Amino acid sequence: MKHRFNHEFNPFILLKRFLDIFEIFLEKITIKKSWIIKATLICTFLSLFNSFPSLESLDVQNGTIKEFINQIDDLQEYWNSNITTNLNYRITQVFFAKIMGGNYKISFLIQFISGIFSFYFLLKIIFRITGDKINSLLFTAAFATTVPGISSFVSLFGSFDGLALFFIIIAMFVKNNFIIPILIIVGSLTDERAFLAAGFIVIFNFIDDPVKLSNYKKILKKEILSPIIGMLIYLVIRLFLTIEYDLAMEDGQKLISIEKWKLLDQVNMIPFGIWTSLEGFLIVIILCLYPFWKINKLATTIFLINIFSIIILAFSVHDISRGLLYLFPSTIIGIKVLSRHTNKKQLRKLILTVFFICLFSFNYSAGGKKTIWWHYPLPIQIVRLIIN
Repeated sequence: MKHRFNHEFNPFILLKRFLDIFEIFLEKITIKKSWIIKATLICTFLSLFNSFPSLESLDVQNGTIKEFINQIDDLQEYWNSNITTNLNYRITQVFFAKIMGGNYKISFLIQFISGIFSFYFLLKIIFRITGDKINSLLFTAAFATTVPGISSFVSLFGSFDGLALFFIIIAMFVKNNFIIPILIIVGSLTDERAFLAAGFIVIFNFIDDPVKLSNYKKILKKEILSPIIGMLIYLVIRLFLTIEYDLAMEDGQKLISIEKWKLLDQVNMIPFGIWTSLEGFLIVIILCLYPFWKINKLATTIFLINIFSIIILAFSVHDISRGLLYLFPSTIIGIKVLSRHTNKKQLRKLILTVFFICLFSFNYSAGGKKTIWWHYPLPIQIVRLIIN
């Protein structure tokens, strides 16, 4: 009797039973033709439940959102009166608002919708890579519960990182070499940090071709040239705006000066900042490095350079987590590499582990030398609403 009692309450057996039931649940979701719609809705629910927007933070009289509204009113006048500001080159959302009648709320709505479609296209990307619907759902659901995944829903102070990341995700999905440069340009004009994230598109396409060509011949392929052309065109547009309107970025000027370089003052936030940006996905990046190096040393080197460039830039400005969320496309490359060097069972365990780590990790953002803030889950927001 004692033996039976211990057997029934063995935590490892209970865990296995839970995972079996959970997998059956996932199979029921993904078995039908409409699985991707259901999966998208589930990811949206998880994202909003995990971190619901603080609606009271929407203050049109202060901060970046006030500047954003001024851009909508008269962009050229804004450029003339604000020569040194980080918003000078972030104009995609301004044009969206202008096209839709000049209401700043339209851009927030577009970003909210883009967050939902980010889940949709990410589901398709991971399914294309792994050929496994459950892995696709788990990976995307994990993304939905991290800072990159919630950014489209919780940012109500005039930043549009979720929208910029959306354009990068679509660019990794589409195969049209004319559309990819446009997506990169539009994404980079939403937030300049998307320009560095676009480097992951080059690497993603670089390892996409199973044909063994030399690195030189691969670079000349249109799939590789396409994102590079988009990045170059963005730089030309940026240079034109700089010269034509005598523009500059505040953080750009601080990067030039060692005395004003924020990285030197924010080193203590590096571990926490990197964790908040990717959480469980850090496992994917770490595990992919060795097989990636075996596949292509040049691509791996560029991959690491791009990662460290984003990290250095993120810690060189105040809003650390916002900069680091642009690391997310690297995880798609990581899972692509691992899917070629890992059997399906091992890959499922890995993605399942990433999912549960992300699901049960609270979403925090880091900024400055010692500032952190929690993106409250829906139950906490309901309590705050009742109390207030």
